Amino acid sequence: MMRKNKPLLLQEKVLRTYLIVIISMSLLILIAFNLSMSLFINKTAQSQIDESRETVKVLLKKAVKDLKDTDSLLPKAREFTIAINQSFKLTEMTSESEIALINASGEVLLPKSTDLSGLMRTITDDVSTKILRGVKFDTFHINFDKERYLVSYEAYNETALNNRSQYLVIVVSQKAATLLLRRTNFILIAVVCFTTLLGTLIFRKLAREITQPIGYLSNYAKSIASGNFETMAINEDTLEIAALCHDLNTMSQNLQKAEQMKVDFLQNFSHDLRTPLMSIQGYAEGIATGVFPEATKPAAIIASESLRLKHLVDQLITLSRLDMSKTSVAIMTVNLHDFFTLLMSRYEGLATNEGKKIVLNCPNGFEIQSNDELLEKLFGNLLSNAIRYAK
Repeated sequence: MMRKNKPLLLQEKVLRTYLIVIISMSLLILIAFNLSMSLFINKTAQSQIDESRETVKVLLKKAVKDLKDTDSLLPKAREFTIAINQSFKLTEMTSESEIALINASGEVLLPKSTDLSGLMRTITDDVSTKILRGVKFDTFHINFDKERYLVSYEAYNETALNNRSQYLVIVVSQKAATLLLRRTNFILIAVVCFTTLLGTLIFRKLAREITQPIGYLSNYAKSIASGNFETMAINEDTLEIAALCHDLNTMSQNLQKAEQMKVDFLQNFSHDLRTPLMSIQGYAEGIATGVFPEATKPAAIIASESLRLKHLVDQLITLSRLDMSKTSVAIMTVNLHDFFTLLMSRYEGLATNEGKKIVLNCPNGFEIQSNDELLEKLFGNLLSNAIRYAK
């Protein structure tokens, strides 16, 4: 058997919906921001690497050009090494990167191994492994000492001093960008928390302003159900609430009128019932006690009053049937002249006994769409009352 969810208060439902929306939107914004920032950081680091590579190439080409006319190989090699070191240091200072030159076996050619950092030693090992696998150029990330770095390497054989394959390795730290991203995320999360808290307080106040009138209307509806039909004060703050207050007041007035009509009907009907009952009781007791030596006339009166009681009960049953929402009434064509002629014949004896005469003034052939049974009860009631009470 499926378990039904416990219904929520309107205030709780509004707050829950708000929190779901604001938290979901905040998470989506944070995710989109971090993805965008990550792409921006990687693009910036790549641009920094490209600038460093171009700077090194330009400086090395200049150094090679300056040393073209040197005749001695040893001085030329020593001067070229010095020029490369100066190019690396200048590039590292201007681009905040770390540079190394290695051969295909992973041996660091420049700078000196004693000048290499632990980071560059780890990176040159990884690069040499990639080179031995046949990967001649690549760009990848590496994490070292809880920091993130972007590494790029490619073949570089611009020097005429060495015919072996050489690879230029450039490393750029993403520490500053990562730190900026973390601080920005912290600020964003703080702003989201503050906004959520402030929005929650505002929505609670708004939900309370909505639910309080509804609770008041609910209590008023309960009071109507218990029979209290006092007019409710209309809340003018909200158009929909004001309209609902007005509708409830109208319903209360209509129910009060209906209740009063019900009371009046029961009083009148009970009076109509009491009259023939008292007549039947009086004549029956007279017959039983011998007050009437001849029982024919009292018995006729009792029979007449019994028919009257039956007529009243039939009317009550008809009203009860009409009050039922599922009652269907057969509609047919009724000739009023023929209908009233038949009805007059049924009540003519009663009218004669009362010394009264029924006159029909209805054109022949006049027809309406109605139900003959209900018409008979309606006009039969009017005729009997007229015969009984009219002067």
